[in-house]
Formats: sequence, structure tokens, C-alpha cells
Amino acid sequence: MPLSLGLGLQGEYLMPLQKDLPRFVQVSARVMWRIGGKSKRTASVMPNRIAKRRLMS
Repeated sequence: MPLSLGLGLQGEYLMPLQKDLPRFVQVSARVMWRIGGKSKRTASVMPNRIAKRRLMS
């Protein structure tokens, strides 16, 4: 049975324009998992005309 796991971390630091207001820090972390099922990841396919155009430039 396949297991997919993902981790994420995000942070913000807010500094107000007025000097008398406090500064604010916010941090969030997340863990995501999926048990079973098929992988949703697909191979990326580039159409031939786009690939030829990129090779020419």
C-alpha cells in the first residue's frame, strides 16, 4: 500500500508603517499524507511544435 507524505512551512513578518504599532510574526507548518491509491503525478509532455520552437531559439 503506497504512502505519500508532504511537509510545508510558511512564515510572515509584518512591520507596520507607524512606529508605535507592534511588529507581528506568524509561522505555520503543515503535514499532509495520503494512504493508498495511485500516484497523481503524470509525466509532463511537451507538444512537438513548442519543443521545436524552443530548440531553434
